[in-house]
Parts: sequence; structure tokens; C-alpha cells
Amino acid sequence: MKSDRRDLVMTLAYRYPWEDLSVFVNSLKSSGFTGDLVVFAARLDKRTIRELELRGVVVVRIFLPLYRLANVFLIPAWRPWRWLLRMIPGRAAKRNLAKHIFSIMCTRFAYFHDYLARHRDKYDQVMISDARDVCFQSPPFENLGTESVVTFLENQPISENKANLIWLVQTYGGKFPPALLHKPIACAGVTLGTTDGMMAYLTQMLDGMFNAVKMRPVDGTDQAVHNFIFHTGLLEESAMMPNGNPICMTMGPGDPFELDEDFRLISQGRVVSILHQYDRFPELKAAKQERYVQC
Repeated sequence: MKSDRRDLVMTLAYRYPWEDLSVFVNSLKSSGFTGDLVVFAARLDKRTIRELELRGVVVVRIFLPLYRLANVFLIPAWRPWRWLLRMIPGRAAKRNLAKHIFSIMCTRFAYFHDYLARHRDKYDQVMISDARDVCFQSPPFENLGTESVVTFLENQPISENKANLIWLVQTYGGKFPPALLHKPIACAGVTLGTTDGMMAYLTQMLDGMFNAVKMRPVDGTDQAVHNFIFHTGLLEESAMMPNGNPICMTMGPGDPFELDEDFRLISQGRVVSILHQYDRFPELKAAKQERYVQC
């Protein structure tokens, strides 16, 4: 019997105009994806909300206490919130507090976890994603195998990237396996897998952030926890895929890539489903905007 459950893509958008979301939304809809797209919307204007809803996007309006991207509750200090999180019983209560006090890059995981916990019976496969710098070339789950959850690697070790190194030390206070420094960066911007696999991943992400030694008003604590989870093997049947895989390419400066006659990025003769950070390449960005901004 064919399952009537669907696939799910979730993202968070803060103060983005429609032009910054149009490639993400329109390319996903044009890819053949037939599942649900949920956008957690913070301070989006009326036009952007209207354009999203016209395309069948589930818009969940949220409030983020931010000033120039900095969470105002973190400006004084993280330590009191860390203490309070330890005192609060139950993950759901901690998660609800996290929606208000986490940095913007971390708070999205609280919203993703909450939504999936309430709707997990509706979905077979789930993707969480950045929005502004992601473009779809084919359905995102088309090439997913039997892995429970998948992350995608960049072409640089953690030790050679100043930001990722600082985030790791800041988050764990230096208490992490030294070998982790020599592992390739796993990007937290695109992650996908089965519903159960994603739920396990999001739970690990929240638990790691609840216990962070330090979280700044704007930082990459999520990136540090993401790398710790995957590189220390905390998730069963998970996978880390380098560039060259058919699911997602995390595009960095200097990374080689090949385009076909339709300006689709290909790898080993196959169209890559998801392009992350494609906007770092002006010619590719222009081609995708020309195709999808006015859809």
C-alpha cells in the first residue's frame, strides 16, 4: 500500500524581502517536489508573506527578539540562561525558552524540533535548510539512500577555518576530541533524512546547545554542535557526504564545478539536486535569478 505521508522542507527567514526567497521557493516548486514547505517567518513584509502563501507555502509567523541580528537576551551574558536551562525539567520547556534566548542561527532548531515533534506522523522524509543561498535543481530527496540523516562536507578542515575553530572552542570550552580539529567542516546549512533520523538529530542539536559553555548574541554555536554530533558518531546510520555527491554541493570559493547547457550544476554526469552557497558565484547566481525570481 502506498503511504499517504509526505516530505517536508523547513527553513527560517528573518526580514528577507521576496527577492531573497524567490529562488529558494520557486526552484523547489519547479523541481518536482510535491511535499510541504514550511517557512518560519520573522518580520517579513506583507508582500513576501503574500507571495509565499500564493505558492502554497505554510507560513508560521514567529517573533525573534533581535537587534541588528543580535538576540537582546544574550547581550548581557549566556551563563544565567545556561543555569536556567539546567534547572528547567523536560526538553519541551527548555525548547520553548530556547526560542526566545538562543542566537538566530540556533533558535531555528528549536522551531524545527517543535514543529516536527507535533507533525512527525505526517512525513516520511525531512530537510532543514538555509533559504537565501539555496537553489534546487531536482527534488531534494530524489537521490537519498537508506541513511537516517545526511550532512554535507566542505573542502576545508575545521582547524584551518578561523570562524569554525572559534565556535568549537567557544561552545565546548576546549573539551572535545583533538582529532575533531582535523575533520572536514560539516555544514549545518542543509541537512536531510528520514523523519525519525531528523528527529534524533534535532534532539541532539538542542541538547548540545542547551549545554553550550558559551553562546554569543550572534555566533555559530549550531555549527559547532553539528560538527561534534556527526564527527563523534552520535547518530546511528548517519552519513557525511563530500562534494561530488548527487544530493547537495556546498559551494566555496575556488571549488570547481561543471554546468550543462541549461546552466545546471552536474557532478559525475548527474544533476546535483541542491546547491548551497551558489550565490557566491556571480554568473551562476545571475542565471538562477533570471530563471526563478519572476516565476
